[in-house]
Amino acid sequence: MAGMRYFNIPIEGDTPNIEQMDRFGQLIIDSGRHPLLVYAPTAGLLGVMWASYRIHTLGAPRSYAIKEGRSFGMTREQGAGLLKKLQ
Repeated sequence: MAGMRYFNIPIEGDTPNIEQMDRFGQLIIDSGRHPLLVYAPTAGLLGVMWASYRIHTLGAPRSYAIKEGRSFGMTREQGAGLLKKLQ
């Protein structure tokens, strides 16, 4: 599509590292008020990326962000792994 930009953040495993969280958060912030399409190969990865953005970038309460990520498909294990990486 004209005007659409593509970014790739390869993630090995079930949870992103801090650099990947930073990159994802910055891409969302940089999108401004333009539409943003986010694709992940699994609902769990989408949920954990969203929760990481909410916690790591925006400073949202962890319990709220984890609940939101779980509504996207993040597993309990992914949530625990994310919180461990954010300690």
